[in-house]
Amino acid sequence: MKNNLIILLCLIVSGISAQQPGNYKWTKKLRPSPTVPEQFADKDAVMVFNEVHRVCKREQTRNYFTETIRKRIKIQKAAGLKYSWLKIPVKEGFKVKTLGVRTLNADGSITYFDTKDARYESWLDEKDFMRQKQVYLVPAPDVDVGDEIDIVVIYRSNVPDMADVYFFHADLPVVEHRFTLELSKDIRLRLKTYNDLPEPDITDTESDKTYFWQQKNLPVVLDETCQNIPADVLPHLVYELNFETDIFLSPPLDNWLDYLRWIHKEDLNTPIRRPARFKALIKGILGEKRRTEQEMTNVFHQFVNEHINLSAISDNEKSRGLEYFLEKRKADKFTLLKLYKAFFETNNIPYFLVIGKDRFQGKFDLEFPTSIQATHLFFAIGREDDIIFVVPKTRNLTFDIDELPIELNGTHVYMTQAKTKKLLYEVEIPLGDSTYHQQVHTTLLKQKSDNNTLFCETSSSYTGAYAIEERHFFQQARLSAGVYENFEKRLRKLQATARLSSVSTQAKDEEQPDLFKVNYDYQLTELMTKKADDTRELSLQKCLLHQLQEIPSACTPGYTPLHPFTQIFNDYLVFDQPVELLNMDNVQFHLSNEVGTYELSIHQPKPTMIHIRSRYVLSAQYIPQENFQQLEQLNEMVRQSAKRVVKWRTKMN
Repeated sequence: MKNNLIILLCLIVSGISAQQPGNYKWTKKLRPSPTVPEQFADKDAVMVFNEVHRVCKREQTRNYFTETIRKRIKIQKAAGLKYSWLKIPVKEGFKVKTLGVRTLNADGSITYFDTKDARYESWLDEKDFMRQKQVYLVPAPDVDVGDEIDIVVIYRSNVPDMADVYFFHADLPVVEHRFTLELSKDIRLRLKTYNDLPEPDITDTESDKTYFWQQKNLPVVLDETCQNIPADVLPHLVYELNFETDIFLSPPLDNWLDYLRWIHKEDLNTPIRRPARFKALIKGILGEKRRTEQEMTNVFHQFVNEHINLSAISDNEKSRGLEYFLEKRKADKFTLLKLYKAFFETNNIPYFLVIGKDRFQGKFDLEFPTSIQATHLFFAIGREDDIIFVVPKTRNLTFDIDELPIELNGTHVYMTQAKTKKLLYEVEIPLGDSTYHQQVHTTLLKQKSDNNTLFCETSSSYTGAYAIEERHFFQQARLSAGVYENFEKRLRKLQATARLSSVSTQAKDEEQPDLFKVNYDYQLTELMTKKADDTRELSLQKCLLHQLQEIPSACTPGYTPLHPFTQIFNDYLVFDQPVELLNMDNVQFHLSNEVGTYELSIHQPKPTMIHIRSRYVLSAQYIPQENFQQLEQLNEMVRQSAKRVVKWRTKMN
């Protein structure tokens, strides 16, 4: 990852070549690894060693960076064969210069992989569409249980890797992990270790300095389905490099206020070529009506959300002024930030520049400022004691005024007023409890006489993180003129027999600005069964569609959910004749523990109606490993509830 936004901007739009890497020239014989430690003997696969060696040096006036990664994976069970499909990342701004993969078979034979058979894949990052994720997919050759896979990857770049947060744990148990950082002495290093990671062994020569760490017998703490890294408990290091003679890189940063000043002065420097044209465009957006600063900001923000298209900027557009991008209604990530800055300054609106850090990457280290810690950059307006956040859109989400990305909930953000730049303010962002992040689905299920079809009318309301997600789904569907089609596809994934009749969203509630509502009508078949004794049964399997919070067993020592939540399903069976509920007593569930609550209740509020209510609550903000079983008990009760049926019989006159 890079140290400052200028470098990021250059690399993001440059793309990465898909040129196949060269084959690594093996020089050492491949011998079986030592016996795996007893605590890892029952694992599907084990990383026998993981060695990462980074070299950053200066040759005359040029810098270069190489990274050599060596790994050995031992397959111990059939389930571990999935690790024989290797994903070799193509790092941003780097070239995979050399790649080697070979397999040591149980009979002592060795099979080599030819890199020309590596399949290159590229896709847009879901969190940040300006970044592409690229990998070489490599099937390790002829792998079976008991075999070992030997991997070497060498990366090369002329733009050094300026900063990193380096963890030693992986998605497999690691018997031995070695990390080396080798630097020319004229490169300034800022380094800090966390959570009892030992200080490095340092080797000093006339021209270079080498830092070395070694960790042994590291258990798994995350896998592909458990990505919330508990950064505040895992041993790791943070470092930042600086080439003080390079004018393209930022100077040493001693505090967060200086960091924000640098961003404001250098990275968000506003190139407006035709100021009169820019002002005219802004006036056209705001209209003639006199507005307050907050009203103007809201109008501009909504315009950006609805009309500015986020896309990469071509090389011949980079020198254009901001008026060009506003007129063309396009921008990349950093141009969008510059548009907001120019808007505030053109309209004399005092504003703050704000940085935030993803909750799952730990807290800001105030005593060790490093730019890599700042995962979010946005704005705020108002006064210090009454601020309103303004977060520019991303590829996947748009945010209303004073709405933040969910990963910033439960953190502290830091900001400075752009005009004075004399103070650094800290603002605590509440995580929100289970009543804030809530979804409630209320459905009328109407059965007509002997017809086996249920006519359903649903009203769904969302608050907190759910509101952001659902609102964005409908906004994106509306832009593609596919609200009806996209919603029906999603509905059928949950209820295959559903046939959508209509769908509509409600306007924003002024009293509850976080609230988002969706109303839709549809039909369901095959949920009811008519018995020989004239009773009917309704399966709850397709009515109670809870999204369970489940924890992979690999996650240790604990798990941090994205947020607490409440999910409620209120289903009302409505009949045109009085009915008798037959099994009310054996479909009542209730469980409450330290993790959350689940309850299912069924009753008959009036002769022609049966009410089914299911409520699933995750109240825990952090789940230690000793409470994993409590969550599983809660989830199992939800699963068992969904297997139940509701029985009734039409009352005879």
